[in-house]
Amino acid sequence: MVTYQDYAKDLRTLADILDAHADDLPMPMHPSVLMDITIHVLEARDVEQAARALEVPLERGNHTTTTKALGTVQLRFVHIDNASMARYDARNSYANNLRVTS
Repeated sequence: MVTYQDYAKDLRTLADILDAHADDLPMPMHPSVLMDITIHVLEARDVEQAARALEVPLERGNHTTTTKALGTVQLRFVHIDNASMARYDARNSYANNLRVTS
């Protein structure tokens, strides 16, 4: 099972790579937020727990989210409720059968 300590270790490795190759890497198209890390969780209460732990506001709508902004990086936890997911699946169930021509 992957732990948050595993994620932290890998993010440190990524930071070292970015430091070592900063002059050789292209800048992102939208440089205000360079990295968006999104973690999907099973229950809305998991997002609530993350919001408390990170001391950031909870946002409720079709999705329950919380975001911790860290300069050019943001960490987001998301829960998509079953009804929203069902609507999404219904809309996209026929997507492969459509062809848009211009």
